[in-house]
Amino acid sequence: MNQDALRQQQATVAQLHQAMRQRIWWTSGVAVALGLAIALFAARYAGRLESRIRQQHLQERQHKRDLQRLSAELVHAQEDERRTIGRDLHDEIGQALMTIKLDLGAIERSRQVSGAAAQALSEAGATTDRAIQSVRDLSQLLHPAMLDDFGLAVTLDAYVRSFSTRTGVRTDLVLDRMDARLASELEICVYRVVQEALTNVAKHARATSCRVYLQRLPYSLLVTVEDDGRGMESAPVDGTQTLRGVGLVGVRERVSRLDGTVRLETRADKGTRLTIELPVAIGEMGISDTTATATAASAALQERG
Repeated sequence: MNQDALRQQQATVAQLHQAMRQRIWWTSGVAVALGLAIALFAARYAGRLESRIRQQHLQERQHKRDLQRLSAELVHAQEDERRTIGRDLHDEIGQALMTIKLDLGAIERSRQVSGAAAQALSEAGATTDRAIQSVRDLSQLLHPAMLDDFGLAVTLDAYVRSFSTRTGVRTDLVLDRMDARLASELEICVYRVVQEALTNVAKHARATSCRVYLQRLPYSLLVTVEDDGRGMESAPVDGTQTLRGVGLVGVRERVSRLDGTVRLETRADKGTRLTIELPVAIGEMGISDTTATATAASAALQERG
């Protein structure tokens, strides 16, 4: 009886063990099937997300290219408009004022007026002279004809001297291996960057002196504008400052369009330094004699009066 009970118990345990093994295999199979289904669903979902991300990246790159193209077209249109306005100011308004000045001079030399009329005539002549000078300054600020005729070095030299006279900020221009002409687009970019940097110096820096440094490297052009002004109060410890303001954003856009780099370093009461580096291909260089160019520019300026 004990043996029969033992065999019956062993048979029951074996059945339970077999049932448990079947349940475990069935549960494992279901779990594996569910895992595979979830993995396939996750893979397909991840693939769709990756495809969407790639499409978004392509769209962002396309939008960036479109923005760069529009920015370039805007800069070209702006330069063309400035060139046209500057030429019209010099050729139309400047010539008209010069004619008025000559007529006033002729009347004054004729000695047909005297007393209060002569005084008024003299004042009108002085006012005309100031108006002529203002028109010339505006024409040069909008688009200097010297930049097209004589190149970047001579134009910046004239602009820096004019800036020092207007603002009282002693400004030095240092040129290193700048005997060769650069591409027109590159020269315009550098001129506008220096113009914007010096404008910021005059408006915000409260500086007494400033230096503009142009250095021709083997494959790039290095431009540095630094002053001894008050700097920026919010400058971080390392002295690096992000570009802010419409003017500096315009500088960044101009430089990035030519694949260049911009760096602004500033410390409170320690001045500010703006540095840009622009790549220059060897084929973009031309050969010119700086001395001869400067002489021709001086002669042209004297001829223009």
